[in-house]
Amino acid sequence: MPYLARGIPLTCDDGPVRDWASFMTSRLDQVRQSLVRDGVRREQWYLLRGADGLALIGVMDVDDPAAVGQAAAASDLAVDVAHRRFKRHWKREGIEDLDIDPTSPPDRPHAECLPDVRP
Repeated sequence: MPYLARGIPLTCDDGPVRDWASFMTSRLDQVRQSLVRDGVRREQWYLLRGADGLALIGVMDVDDPAAVGQAAAASDLAVDVAHRRFKRHWKREGIEDLDIDPTSPPDRPHAECLPDVRP
């Protein structure tokens, strides 16, 4: 199963993370529409709390991650606009690829599951 998993350190506190997760969860039909358009079979997000602050783990079951990024960047769907806005809180220089099993939660203490969506 092809997938992409990334660890993403954040520059924000809980508030923007909760707002983003709540927005996405309240619009699951539109999230699913976006995922189908992008060829994503499943997308999972986990929130981690550590000594260095908050971080996310994002996992996508997808064949072409680059195509997903291009499609999402051009999309005017509210969920894609909100996701681009939320990405302002990502520490780009700290993003790392992870080797995790996408069929089970990450083996990290205190990993809280945020949106987990299958189209």
